[in-house]
Amino acid sequence: MFERSPQGAATLASRVEIAAQKIADYPRASRRDPETGSFEYVVKGLPILLIYELNSLHGDVGQADIIAVFHTARAPLTKPRSKR
Repeated sequence: MFERSPQGAATLASRVEIAAQKIADYPRASRRDPETGSFEYVVKGLPILLIYELNSLHGDVGQADIIAVFHTARAPLTKPRSKR
């Protein structure tokens, strides 16, 4: 799809990058999957979820590891749930 629209690809990449920065700033602000403990951040204006996990250092959030960029048109059961 984006091979026909390099500008569209750049826009998508920019929005995902902005979303990743928001996760870094507010890692617990996204919805949490109670089964796996992973978080899901909806990229504004796109059918994209960033699925990530938090690693803690001494009880504090150390970093957020994005484990998948998931297009919501895909079957929900194919969604990655955990890096473990």
